[in-house]
Amino acid sequence: MNQIQAVIFDHDGTMVDSETARRNATAQFVMESCGMDLANEHYRLMMRVIGRHEPTQLLMKHYPISGELEALSARRLELFQEEWERWKLMPGVREVLGRASKMGLKLGVASNSEGDYVCRSLDTVGVLEMFDVVVGREDLVKSNGKPDPEIYQIAADRLEASPENCVVFEDAPSGVYSARDAGIGRIIYVSDGRYSEPFCSDAHVNLKSMCEVSEATFRKEILGSGERLF
Repeated sequence: MNQIQAVIFDHDGTMVDSETARRNATAQFVMESCGMDLANEHYRLMMRVIGRHEPTQLLMKHYPISGELEALSARRLELFQEEWERWKLMPGVREVLGRASKMGLKLGVASNSEGDYVCRSLDTVGVLEMFDVVVGREDLVKSNGKPDPEIYQIAADRLEASPENCVVFEDAPSGVYSARDAGIGRIIYVSDGRYSEPFCSDAHVNLKSMCEVSEATFRKEILGSGERLF
């Protein structure tokens, strides 16, 4: 294994439990817009698209929601922001960040979301100052984000690390594909199966929670020192 220099994290669902807030807000939006319950399969489809209006347009295809697109999107985002104060770090994330920082590794974030939103979120949960680099949607030049590899290529470059010397933590297959095609040396897929597939064959390691990463397993699996535990 190459010498690891940096660790890059996805944001939504990987580090911050914004997915619960997003789903609650989306369910409320659908209920107040047409009186129907949000189906899990439709929420998963919505999570695959990005942009201000695209998620709203997808919901309008599956539910009898009518109205002006801008107003509907604004309401959907308003409901999401009302959930903001309930956000919290995913279990085990603070400990993983602390171990990586203690070992002298550079830390970065690569998210399809806007960078300002990511920074505000990380500040809310008290870990923003731990990161050397935050790469968001506005930093992209050639693509619309994951699964395209550009975002991880940019993150590695700004961390002054070769992609093969980076570790990535992701909670979505599209993010895994992005990291894989960027040449990332170690990809850790973390999913409990609530909002995305519970297993991704393209990842090097599959976990249900960051809580599974003890200091010993971090050193052995992530840094490659000693016998693998996974």
